[in-house]
Amino acid sequence: SLLYPICIALGLFFIAKAGYTIMMSEGNPTKISQGKEELTSAVLGTLFILLSLVILRVIIRALLGATI
Repeated sequence: SLLYPICIALGLFFIAKAGYTIMMSEGNPTKISQGKEELTSAVLGTLFILLSLVILRVIIRALLGATI
């Protein structure tokens, strides 16, 4: 259960890093597109982590009747 908060914190860090990359791009289209790709990857990765937690909890409750 300690791993999820660490992963969420890392996801938020990478979202902030991508935002910083976009802000510091100085109008350079290459850096802007790089920042957008980083932002998309960070958001999707964070969502996958959150959804995996929800899906695992639902499956465990349905099969075992136990709570996590």
